[in-house]
Amino acid sequence: MNKFLELVKIELKVYVRDHIALFWTFLFPFFILVIFMSISPSRDNSQATDVVFIEHDASDKARDYFTELEASITKSPVTVSFSSVSTFEADADFPSNQLRIALMQDTNDNQPLLQITHASKPTQASLVLLNIIELLAGSREFQNNTTTNAYKIVIQAHESDSARSGIEGARSLTIGLICMSIMSTCFFGFSVVLVQLRAANALKMYQVMPLHKAIYSSAFMISRVLIILIFAIVFIVIADLLYGIGITYTFGNFVSFIALVSIGAMTFISIGILVASRVSSVSAANGIINVLYFPLVFLSGLFFPISSNFEWLNTIASYLPLKEYAEMFEQIIFTETSFLSFTSTLILMLVWGGIPFLISQSNFVWNADR
Repeated sequence: MNKFLELVKIELKVYVRDHIALFWTFLFPFFILVIFMSISPSRDNSQATDVVFIEHDASDKARDYFTELEASITKSPVTVSFSSVSTFEADADFPSNQLRIALMQDTNDNQPLLQITHASKPTQASLVLLNIIELLAGSREFQNNTTTNAYKIVIQAHESDSARSGIEGARSLTIGLICMSIMSTCFFGFSVVLVQLRAANALKMYQVMPLHKAIYSSAFMISRVLIILIFAIVFIVIADLLYGIGITYTFGNFVSFIALVSIGAMTFISIGILVASRVSSVSAANGIINVLYFPLVFLSGLFFPISSNFEWLNTIASYLPLKEYAEMFEQIIFTETSFLSFTSTLILMLVWGGIPFLISQSNFVWNADR
């Protein structure tokens, strides 16, 4: 066990000292995440703020209150347009430059409420006007000028369909980048490295050492799995802090996350071992890996939906490991769905990982001159 742990430690040190490998494993996915999220629809802060008065209560008292409030808002430096409606659909999409104001009664203490609703991602001008309205409605001078009693102010954010789709997009992008990084680390950081070691005859020494080859192989694999786990945990936590993707921080979800990362890592490592088992040159290994890597990424639909008029292409895509794996990953992490709901995906991952691993055991070449 001590020899095994020492080998794992050595492999981790070797990987950490490789700055290029660290860049592609840890930093590059963050660049992709920031770029993709930055080209999402932006909020236009130059447009006028639209104030909508919702007249649930069509009484003269409510109209007088809105009239006084409108007159006071007009004096503010913010460009404002006003409109009034009798009702609003609760699930209607909410423009980022809009504020909705309604008068109602608090059912708990029967106190009149001034409810102000803004978009989940409001424009800067809307936020400024929101502060102005809050100050106006709460000031004694304004309350004395109106014909109504003082209102309790309630401010809430409206999560529109576009906001929800934005969160879902950020979730899919985050999981897609994690899955892509798992596969790329297993292919380029494992398979190609094995070929490099064989080409340099560095693997030959493990045949003369008093150490079973399986111990070295296991230590090499575990070191890569640990690197992938560290990356995945750091990546998803930072993505949640930056973009609010809604991770549930529970022990059960943490265990599921580790299990999902490990399943993907072991599957793609097995494929990588098969590729490296007989390839003698690094250039050939890179060529084979690229032939596998790019079709898997693009046909999986990780970053944009894939549709084809060729039914056979859609059928092939459904049997590729990355597509089903990413969908299972996202559902289990964000909806806490059970692994039992993805039995077919787990079987698919087992087939893609088990068969290459078994084949490579009898075909792996340790010496470059064989």
